[in-house]
Amino acid sequence: MPFFLPFLFLLICSSTVSAKFIDKRVQTKIKVAKQEDYMSVIVLSKDLKDKKLEEEIQKYHAKIKYKLDIIKAYALEIPCKCIEKLAILPQVDFIADDATSTTLMDVARSTVGGLKAEQFGLTGNGVGIAIIDTGVYPHTDLVLEKNRIIAFKDFVNNKKFPYDDNGHGTHVAGIAAGNGYMSKKRYQGMAPKANIIGVKVMDKNGSGSTSDIIAGMQWVLKNKDLYNIRVVSLSLGSDPDLLEREDPLVKGVEALWNAGIVVVAAAGNEGPKSKTINSPGISRKIITVGASDDHSTIDTIDDTIANFSSRGPTKEKIVKPDIVAPGVEIQSLATDIQFIPEDNVTKYKFKVMKKPYTEKSGTSMATPIVSGAIALLLEKEPRLTPDEVKTRLLSTASPIKNANQYDQGKGQMNLERMLQKD
Repeated sequence: MPFFLPFLFLLICSSTVSAKFIDKRVQTKIKVAKQEDYMSVIVLSKDLKDKKLEEEIQKYHAKIKYKLDIIKAYALEIPCKCIEKLAILPQVDFIADDATSTTLMDVARSTVGGLKAEQFGLTGNGVGIAIIDTGVYPHTDLVLEKNRIIAFKDFVNNKKFPYDDNGHGTHVAGIAAGNGYMSKKRYQGMAPKANIIGVKVMDKNGSGSTSDIIAGMQWVLKNKDLYNIRVVSLSLGSDPDLLEREDPLVKGVEALWNAGIVVVAAAGNEGPKSKTINSPGISRKIITVGASDDHSTIDTIDDTIANFSSRGPTKEKIVKPDIVAPGVEIQSLATDIQFIPEDNVTKYKFKVMKKPYTEKSGTSMATPIVSGAIALLLEKEPRLTPDEVKTRLLSTASPIKNANQYDQGKGQMNLERMLQKD
C-alpha cells in the first residue's frame, strides 16, 4: 500500500499535466479510439533544432508528414496511445488536432471605389497575390494577353500544371485579379494585372487539413522573393477552438505577416451569431474580412452587413472582423472542374467556356476584394509594411449604418480614400 498510493498519484498527475498540452478535440478522439488507431496531429515544439523530440517521435512509430519550420512544429500520424506520452516531453509546447478547414463582381468593384484605381493608373502590375485555396484554373481572364498564373504548387495531388477541381480558388483569384477579358471588363477583378501564385491545399470537396495549409504557407514564405509575393489571400477557415497561442493556423499566418507579407483572411460564414470568427481570422495581427451586401447597387447608402457574415468578438475578446467588403452574389470566374492535368504535360489547348462566369456569396468572396485592393496600394507604395497597410486600410474605411464594431470592424473598405491618403 505505501508504494501504491504514490504510484497512483503519479499517474493522475501525469494525465492532468498532459491534458493541459493537448487540444480538447484530440483528447475526445483518444477516448473513443482503439489502441491500434492512428491520429493526425500537429506537435508545436519549443525548438525544432533539438534532436531529442525527433528521436522520441521515431520511438513512438509516428510518421512525419511535414516538418513545419514556419511554426516550429511537426505534422504527424501517430498512434493514439502515444499522444499523452509525447505531450509531457519538455520539448513539446502543445499538441493540436490536424483539423479540417473548409472553403468558406461588376457592382462589387464599384461599390468599394475600384473604378478610382484606374484614375491613379494602378492595376497591381507585378505584385504577387498568393491564393491558398482549391487551386487556380487557367481561365482566359488570367492567362490571355499575358499568363499571370506565374507559379502553382499542389499539396493535394502533387500536379505541376494549374487546375482547380472545385472552382472556389479560381473564383477567388478572379475577384482579386481577373482582367475581365471574357466580359469586356464588366467582371474585372480589383487588380487586373497582378500576378497569381496558386497554392492548392484544399481538395475537390473544398476541404483540407491544417498541416497542408501550413505547408502551403511555408512554401509561400520560401518563395516570396522569387515571385514578389506581397499578399496572401485565405478564403478558408476552421472552428476557432484554440487560443491564439495554441492555434497552428494563427502561428502560420503571423509568421508570414512578420516576414513582410500582408495576410487577408475570411471571417467565416456563421453569422449573425456573435463569437463566430473562424481561424485563422482570430489572429489579432492579420486583416480579417467580413461580408457586406451591396444590394446590387453602386451607392453605398443602402449597404448592410450580410446575414451570414461571422461576427466578433473572438474568444480572447479581440474586435473582429477588421473590415467588410461586398460578399453577396459576386460574379467571378467559372472553372472546368473536369480538367485534371496529366503528369509531364505542360501545354494544353482549352476550349472557350460557354459560361465563363459564375456567382457565389460568402466572406470568401469579400476577402479577395480586399486582397486585390491591397495589391493596388502596394503597387503605389511598395515600401509599406503589413502593419502600415492595415492601418491605412482601417483608417480610411466607411462605417455602415446600424452595424456595430463586431459586425463590421471599422466599416466598409474605401479604396479611393485608401489610395489618396499619404
